[in-house]
Amino acid sequence: MEIRDTDLLDELPEGEEAPPPGTRIAAAVRWGLLALVLLAAAGTTAMALGWLGTGARAAAVYHCPMHPTVVSDRAGDCPICGMDLVPVREGETATTHVHGHDEDEEVRRVACAIGARPGQWICPMESCAFVRDEEGTCEVCGMALVQVPEEGAAPRRPVPGMTDVTISRERQERIGVRTALAERGVLSTIVRTVGFVEPAEDLRHRVQARFSGWVERLFVTEEGAHVRAGEPLLSVYSPELYQAQQDFLDARRWGGETARAARRRLELLGLSPREIAAIEKRGKPVEAVVLRAPAAGQVITRGVSAGARIAPETLLFEIADLSSVWVQAELYPRDVQRIRVGTRARFSAADGQTFEGEVARISATVDPITRTTRARILVPNPDLRLRPGLFGDVYLEAEAIEGTLVPRDAVIEAGESDYVIVARGGGRFSPRAVTVLGRSSERMAVEGVEPGERVVTGAGFFVDAESRLRSALDRLSAGESSHEHGAH
Repeated sequence: MEIRDTDLLDELPEGEEAPPPGTRIAAAVRWGLLALVLLAAAGTTAMALGWLGTGARAAAVYHCPMHPTVVSDRAGDCPICGMDLVPVREGETATTHVHGHDEDEEVRRVACAIGARPGQWICPMESCAFVRDEEGTCEVCGMALVQVPEEGAAPRRPVPGMTDVTISRERQERIGVRTALAERGVLSTIVRTVGFVEPAEDLRHRVQARFSGWVERLFVTEEGAHVRAGEPLLSVYSPELYQAQQDFLDARRWGGETARAARRRLELLGLSPREIAAIEKRGKPVEAVVLRAPAAGQVITRGVSAGARIAPETLLFEIADLSSVWVQAELYPRDVQRIRVGTRARFSAADGQTFEGEVARISATVDPITRTTRARILVPNPDLRLRPGLFGDVYLEAEAIEGTLVPRDAVIEAGESDYVIVARGGGRFSPRAVTVLGRSSERMAVEGVEPGERVVTGAGFFVDAESRLRSALDRLSAGESSHEHGAH
């Protein structure tokens, strides 16, 4: 059957062709997504240019004077310390409002404005005008009171990486926070350090020959042996000394100046008048000369053996009288100025024995390795119980110190700096850097804390951790605020 084109045209419908199902929905979704992308891009651009940030910052016009990271767009209470939020002045950020002023100066300013005296407790909010003679909380706003610093008091030094924190009474009881009162008093201190025993220099004797030769025989063979003055130590054969003896015997025939010079040579080589007289009487040189102990004492060093060759620089023996010894004590820089010549000292050996003495000399130099200064302590040792090289603890009766005293548990010694945590009332704790002036078994004398302040003595680790965490969060928040301000 033949089909013509006209027949096909007659069968097709006339008019616009209908789109496939779902086409209009897909188009609407596509245009909606494009609009969202464009809107997000516009928002990002506005934030980068600071158009949106300005409005956000302008809204945050209230902040906590004690916790600069707490900001709000309306008045209220600080969720950390409970004090009233205050307006941020124009041109000032929350961070600069707090840290732009010294805390003590701010407290003095408020105290002056409301008529409070140094030592009294006031509310940091000037508008409350609340004053008490003891610590507590403000009856107007409920904020913890702060003490007005004394005039001329040392400035309070902050601890790097730490900040003030507020801990509720319930949490303090749970973690076991304990405090103690800082008091003014006199600290009789004992400086404790380490030391070691060595022979007294003025009681040590080195035995050396003034000629070269060879050791023929040793009469003392052990270190530690006790010798008497004049006791034989060793005999030495010396061709040099033998020739000098022969020259002396020959010079006697001529007499006069020649004989005197030959005799003087033997004296300079170390022979005593008695030994020279024996050579004269004998009429011929002595082949081996005996060297004797110059003083009584213990042999602490033997430097030769039989048959060894010796020279004038060879140390043969060292003898020390140990009836009196030195204890060399290592003094740290903070203790040097408190020790004087004549200070009483006690040396406690590792075996529990104790010995009394006094400081005879303080070195004028500092050891470049240990950074300590040595104090020489003269200790009697009649029964020879103290042996050279013995180590032990040294206790020195240092000069008394007058100042602010706190328990030893209150001072946190962190290597680079020492600090305490001051309890300022109402659950508020302030880290405070201090200088340790002295210490006893129970207390320390410090500079940086005023008498009457309370310091943390128990659970300080938890308060320390809370303070460091809060400081880190404050720095993080301050960094973000600075970044936004710079972008603006």
